[in-house]
Parts: sequence; C-alpha cells; structure tokens
Amino acid sequence: MLMETDTLGTIESAVTQGIETYLVARKAKVPEFVEKYFSLCEQFLVQIRSKADCPEFREKPECNLAEYAKTRIAVTELAGSLISLATSYTAFQKALPGVFSTGMASATAIAQHMAVANFWLGSTIGAWYYGLFPASASINSSTW
Repeated sequence: MLMETDTLGTIESAVTQGIETYLVARKAKVPEFVEKYFSLCEQFLVQIRSKADCPEFREKPECNLAEYAKTRIAVTELAGSLISLATSYTAFQKALPGVFSTGMASATAIAQHMAVANFWLGSTIGAWYYGLFPASASINSSTW
C-alpha cells in the first residue's frame, strides 16, 4: 500500500511538472474569460452552499426534478408508440398502434409465409391458393 502511494505521488508530481514545463515552454496562460467564468461559478457555488440547509431551497429543485422525471417517462412512452407505429406501417402497410397489434400482424405474415412455403403442390401454387384463401395465425397454434 505504501509503495502504491509513493508510486502515485511520483506519477502525479511528474505529470504536474510536465504540464508546468509545457505551459512555460509555450508561454501559455489561462485566458482572461476563463478566469472570469471560474470566479463567477465560484460565486454561485458559495450562494448555493449557504442555502443548502434551508428546506424551502431544497424543496423547489426536488419538485422540478420530480416533474422532469414524469415528463421524461411520458416522452419515452410517446417515442415508443411512434416507433411501433412507424415500424408497423413500414412492415405491414397498416398503422398498428401497439406492440400487441404489431405482434398479431407479424404472426399472420409468418403464418402466410409458412403456409405458402409448405404447400403440398409447391410454393407457386401455394401462393395462388393462399392469395385467395389467406392463412391466419391462431392464438393457440405453436411452431415450436
């Protein structure tokens, strides 16, 4: 443990020395606007720390975060529905609103394909036959 601390200290001092050497060699200094930005941030942090124990101060951010969480959940649900709607329209040329509807349409399309592929007179005649009499998927049927 002591050896690790010594090694880390050596690495840290070497990195610090390297950075200082680089800055001196480049004659670089921190831009003035960055220093102003850091001092402004420090002023805000001092104000926040002074009010951290006040219950009224803590209540408002907590309410805002709770509202943000609700909004985020609603947006996620809306995005999922839109993705499902777009996928079903692309795949089945029907606007299906949910996953269950899309699943039933997928099952019907798979059943149609399986019926055509496994028709006893071949897939060409099977396509004609199941074009007139479409196959459908039942809830109880299983292909496992």
